[in-house]
Amino acid sequence: MSELDQEYIEELESLLTIAKHPGVVALFKTNIAKAKTLSPVTSQAPILQKVKAPPVDKQVSSKIRIKEYGWDQTDKFIKIYISNVPQVRLEDVNKQFFERGFTVEVTTDGKMYSLAINDLLNSIIPDQSAVKVRGGMICVQLRKRAQTLWDCLLWKEKKNNVEKDSAPTDKDSLTDDDDPGAGLMNLMKKMYNEGDDDLKRTITKSWYEAQQKRGQSLED
Repeated sequence: MSELDQEYIEELESLLTIAKHPGVVALFKTNIAKAKTLSPVTSQAPILQKVKAPPVDKQVSSKIRIKEYGWDQTDKFIKIYISNVPQVRLEDVNKQFFERGFTVEVTTDGKMYSLAINDLLNSIIPDQSAVKVRGGMICVQLRKRAQTLWDCLLWKEKKNNVEKDSAPTDKDSLTDDDDPGAGLMNLMKKMYNEGDDDLKRTITKSWYEAQQKRGQSLED
């Protein structure tokens, strides 16, 4: 074997130590074996042959909607944490960001895990948002368009809270089936608790006069 052949084999073996992809590793091993079996007379640099890498199996057998996640925020970012996806890697994550939402899809072990949100409370900056994977946890970082604190994550949550706060309670509403006296009593108490000093004095005076009249009618 000539010195040139030996240098060629040593260079291939050096490249083999740093190769990671299965197809590349197979390519170097094949050509190293060929170089070593060539006779000194016919020894010449072998032509590298293309070795087709084994296809990556990306078939999806089932789709799973991610329903549980946590979220936090800073002045600049909304951070959404997803921890119930097994063996997740960053290269397995597909993501899209919109003005008021995003989608994240993770394909692993033949399953696709997806989370789609399209009604964020406020606007975000899509091209400054990103997804990170740390210690098996997915962190979706949404760049706020305005650096303000969000009361909640979704618009529908705030809408529901407003409707809940403005809805009348059983004590505030009067119907034909309610006791009129009890309903009036609750209404007077509510007006007294929420009124100013003048209203409270007026209610107290009216209540006192009503009690006096009631006492007189009982004596009669």
